[in-house]
Amino acid sequence: MKAFNFTCLKVGAVLSLFFLSTNLNAQDYFSDDYYERKDPSQIRLGFSAPQLANPFFVGVKMGIEKFCKEKGISCTIYDASYNESVQVNDVSRMIAEGYDGILVTPINAQSIEPLFDKAKAQHIATGSLAQIVPNSNLIYALNEYDYGYVIGSQAATWAKKVLNCKGKVAIINQDNVKEIIPRSKGIANALTEVCPLISIVANKSGDNPTLGERIIAKVLKEHPDLNLVVATNDSGGIGAYNAMVKAKAYDSKRAIFSGDATREVLYLMNNKASIYQGTVDLFPFQGGYEAAKYLFEMVVLGIPEDPVVDNLYYTKVSKEDILKGKYFSSY
Repeated sequence: MKAFNFTCLKVGAVLSLFFLSTNLNAQDYFSDDYYERKDPSQIRLGFSAPQLANPFFVGVKMGIEKFCKEKGISCTIYDASYNESVQVNDVSRMIAEGYDGILVTPINAQSIEPLFDKAKAQHIATGSLAQIVPNSNLIYALNEYDYGYVIGSQAATWAKKVLNCKGKVAIINQDNVKEIIPRSKGIANALTEVCPLISIVANKSGDNPTLGERIIAKVLKEHPDLNLVVATNDSGGIGAYNAMVKAKAYDSKRAIFSGDATREVLYLMNNKASIYQGTVDLFPFQGGYEAAKYLFEMVVLGIPEDPVVDNLYYTKVSKEDILKGKYFSSY
């Protein structure tokens, strides 16, 4: 477990409308001793990230910390380093220590569900970000298949234009996380629907730069004429980029596509000669900020009976958009 504590001293009264998806009024939740019970400086939120080696979660972390700074509350970020037992222990610790709100991107949602039942029994607001824990008070997620399909369709459009829908492609997936498996299926289906003749020569799990690089280095040894890498997230895509540059597989018939629009990938794309052709902005900073806001409002206004459901917004980002100044980073 790696924990990152972030505490700010700004204290102020909170006047806020409740969730847009409800018609609840603030007065329904404030009691006479509200300000004595809910001094903002005493509120603690925690977020368990599956791994901070993934730049997406660094963006989420920044968004959470930005909100906590603005509201003068304490927030702690836990890095599970893709270890399910570590994540379970971190969430259990937050419950035992009486955190007011707990946000999780689960490695395995089934292992978090009973913990969230326990947290809710103690009136702790719970939330899941990106991947769903079904019994969360806040479900801030996305349709994994649709998101993958958008990533894949952007890559397929390039393959049709540049390769005439022929060539070899490797997919870097996150199938080690059950909830994300549909994303790689969306990528594969988008590719083959647009380009039925394209050959998928590898489909391997590796959603951090180290694993992504290792996978593509091996694929290039077996298929030095590899044209295209499509990763379910930027983290794996960064690794693929590093492997292809080291192997000098860097020409106009090569490309990398992924999803998240992390700052690291946007930097790599902002080069006319780059083979990094596209990503899909999942707005990690905004997601972290808004998730923290939702949980904070539950803490100060009351936890609603029904879960609050929202969707992570995403949009395609091409290298051309960046070079022409049509797209700017969201954080």
